[in-house]
Amino acid sequence: MDTWRKSLILNDLRKVTIDRLALCKNCDVRAQCGGGCRTAAYWSTGSIMGENPFCQISKGFRER
Repeated sequence: MDTWRKSLILNDLRKVTIDRLALCKNCDVRAQCGGGCRTAAYWSTGSIMGENPFCQISKGFRER
């Protein structure tokens, strides 16, 4: 239980909401996807707050 309460990474993860994710906070389907996979975002951007590389909505915005 100490790891759950004292881990900096886990504390950061608990603070993540779709309203705090830049590309997600105004997205029409945010309630359905919940901001996507934070692990994938971390591995592709280096931040758990980064863009989910599998998001088809944001991919469409980038291609315009």
